[in-house]
Amino acid sequence: VADTSRFGDIRAFNEEMHRRGHHVIAWITPVFDSVANGFEPLSKKMDVLSPTAIAPLGVEGCYVLDFTSDNIQAYFDKVCRKLFGDGQGEYHFDGAKMDYMALLRNPAKCTGYRHPERGLGLREMKLCLETFHTAAKKVRTEVLVNCSVTDPRAEHLLDMNRLHDTHAGTIEKEFRARVASTACPDLLI
Repeated sequence: VADTSRFGDIRAFNEEMHRRGHHVIAWITPVFDSVANGFEPLSKKMDVLSPTAIAPLGVEGCYVLDFTSDNIQAYFDKVCRKLFGDGQGEYHFDGAKMDYMALLRNPAKCTGYRHPERGLGLREMKLCLETFHTAAKKVRTEVLVNCSVTDPRAEHLLDMNRLHDTHAGTIEKEFRARVASTACPDLLI
């Protein structure tokens, strides 16, 4: 849910950008959600939160999603309809940059997986990417799904690979590009 005090009418902004010939992508954090924003989030209503609390960048009240839960596909279907749909109350973004993916639960330290047989660790990350990709493409096939991966098993689940945050200038960017293109040669960087 967009914070209207910070973003005003995000749908109107997106439509104005579309009129000007631009595409707009949402910066999202699909691995965790906050329960401390003054309303019950969809993740809690649909029972996809794990019992694992985290405080990314010092933000309290955040919980990691459980991608092994029974409702995860239905949850992402609703999230993607809200993000990419063009109906009443939907934002009509053209894509999503998925960030903070490294905050997925560590199975060596966490409990509360509803169906651990569906995948832990990297397999749970693949579940996340699969469910999000499927949901996004149901809304609009041309939606851009962007994330940072260096695993060829995830290459078909993204439209664009980003090199993530770099801090050491050109050499680091070139190295990351080499690694990403070696692991996922068919994925646009």
